[in-house]
Amino acid sequence: MVTIKQATLLLLNKNEEVFKRIPPQEMTELYETQELRASYQIQGTVLAKKYMKDFEQAKYVAVSIADSQEYQVFALTTWKISNDDKITFTGIDEPHFELESDGFIKDRRFVMNDFSKIIQPIFEGSRWTIRSVPADVIPVGTINFYFESRLNALKEVIDKFDVDVTFSYEITGNKITNRYVDFYAEMGKDTGKRFAYGSNALSIIRETSTTDLYTAIVPRGDGIQKVDENGQATGGYSRKINISDVEWKKANGHPVDKPKGQLYIEIPERTQVFGFPAGHPKVTIKDYDGIKDTDDLIRQAYLDLLDISRPKIQFSTQVTNLGNVSLGDAVTIVMPKYQIQYKTRIFKLKIDLLTNTRSVAEFGDYVVKTAYQRAYEAWLKDKHNQDSQDEINAGINDVIDANKEFQDMWNEQQEETNKLVEKWKVQVSKDIEDARKEIGDYIKGQDQLGEIIFTGKDMLPTRGNIYNIVARSLINGQQGQLIFNSNGLGWYGADGKVKMGITNDGRVIADEIYSNTLETLTIKTAYLYGGEISGVKFKSIGGGKYMTIDSSQMLFGKGTEGSTPMMSLTGNGLNFYDDVGGYSNVDEPVGKKGELMGGFRLVQGQNYINKKLGSGITFAAAPNHIASLGVTDSTSDEIGTTNDFLTISPGGDELAAFSGSSSGFSERGIYLHSGVELYIYNSRISTPVHIGSVEDGALVLSKNKVVMEDM
Repeated sequence: MVTIKQATLLLLNKNEEVFKRIPPQEMTELYETQELRASYQIQGTVLAKKYMKDFEQAKYVAVSIADSQEYQVFALTTWKISNDDKITFTGIDEPHFELESDGFIKDRRFVMNDFSKIIQPIFEGSRWTIRSVPADVIPVGTINFYFESRLNALKEVIDKFDVDVTFSYEITGNKITNRYVDFYAEMGKDTGKRFAYGSNALSIIRETSTTDLYTAIVPRGDGIQKVDENGQATGGYSRKINISDVEWKKANGHPVDKPKGQLYIEIPERTQVFGFPAGHPKVTIKDYDGIKDTDDLIRQAYLDLLDISRPKIQFSTQVTNLGNVSLGDAVTIVMPKYQIQYKTRIFKLKIDLLTNTRSVAEFGDYVVKTAYQRAYEAWLKDKHNQDSQDEINAGINDVIDANKEFQDMWNEQQEETNKLVEKWKVQVSKDIEDARKEIGDYIKGQDQLGEIIFTGKDMLPTRGNIYNIVARSLINGQQGQLIFNSNGLGWYGADGKVKMGITNDGRVIADEIYSNTLETLTIKTAYLYGGEISGVKFKSIGGGKYMTIDSSQMLFGKGTEGSTPMMSLTGNGLNFYDDVGGYSNVDEPVGKKGELMGGFRLVQGQNYINKKLGSGITFAAAPNHIASLGVTDSTSDEIGTTNDFLTISPGGDELAAFSGSSSGFSERGIYLHSGVELYIYNSRISTPVHIGSVEDGALVLSKNKVVMEDM
């Protein structure tokens, strides 16, 4: 039974606007060919000649992605009308056209960076959004982009980091609204499907000759650095390590037997099938740069031997034999004759978007790797030719050791020493250049004021051992050395202690930093000294209180920043705010938390006898609040309670004299409280003179001290 899918074809014009939708009933075929790490393609046939003018206008076609609200967009490459009035067309994945010609990368270099950072410049300034990147799966790496198109840079990343990538579009109405890029450590799933080599379900596309197989491998690892009797590195290296001293026994759980003294590891069952007629294994020699342990060396060699000791074959099959599969899914190939089975990935998939009966999958020699293998191989690419670089640097050290006597001569005869050093530099440069021609490495050096670069093959920085570049220098009158290596850049004083350092993880360490301008997001320090500090915002938070200075305003409050302030200081004066709020005698809220209560304000002067007065300072209360002079009792909250003896009231029925009082300051005026004594201070004799009292709501004045005059 043929299953019909809702594969509507969208036509887009040069402005990338959808202007026509062709239903599946109007098409006889619609195929999409997907291929790992290559452009997707589409081809189809439309029944009606009536769409001819639409195809004349169309620049792109789009189809929806299964089980998704997103689309794939293809650049329309060809279309024509056949004799039976059918329109046939083809298209290629539009992202590859766009990334090839829309912008380029001038010069970006990455040394042991995270994958998520390395791919950023590929899409900077483009219309694409990186939506997903595998977390903690892809190892860090080193790569350079120099005048590269976005597409070429992407291909380099895919090849170097062994990743998969997909593109998709969001279409809303008739407009493309979003473009997404998704990276995968490995697309697809393990289908669990098993196919026997030679079965009718498989068609062989290509099979390599068995003469290219090897059934034994001689692995060699890194050379081991030599040390002197004190354990100090001499700069030399031993021969590459091998597996002669390693013993494997099947009885102990090892996959094959490998006796001590044997330099190779072999799979005897495959030697019987693919080895020489006399029963000898086919042997290859392989170097494993970066491996310094013999157990690691034999394990990695065995994993590689499993792969190189079998035929390389590519198969194809109808998707009906696979079921519902996707690009990148894994299947298992079983070769009973050779007692071999291995996993491969579906690297090419042809899908009939109208039916699922004619879809074809291709899979084969892309062997599924473990996470360890993937990480190791990515690291191995960056470590390539490390042995050769070690030999160069060891040679440099030998030359330096041979010329140590130059240091003594420097103190005795400066001019002659300079000549000898120059001669030595010329000779070393010649030695390095000769080595570069043999191994393809590039070492470039200029004087102390210029550029000094140690690089390996393909201009990739050398890694592994630390190679020091040392320049003697004089900083602030103190002699020292400026040393650069893979850990960073540091300046060391005459005492051998680091005075300044720039580490390769982005930190700067220094006793003092001199600069006209320091631009940074955060400064953490115990003390900050300076003649002038200019900034947008300053704050101090701690102990349940805060203080901020922002936009020429200083705020003080309790709690955290953003809580209701208690006081503010601006160019216009000092303001106080209600931090509690209040209620009337009938429990209705009157004073609101955060409301201005009053303060010291700078006010304009007033005209008086035709003379203008200047500004003045006023202590005033806001409506519904009072201003008082009184005695404060200390309390735990550092605010205190006040027994008022002088109150200035703006009037208001709800203004109470103090807590617990039922009477309020309902009229505007100055209030004296009961119990207040009035004095006049005589500054001449420094004696206060009692003039009266406020008792029971009455003002009692002393007739001996208060003189009432007629107006």
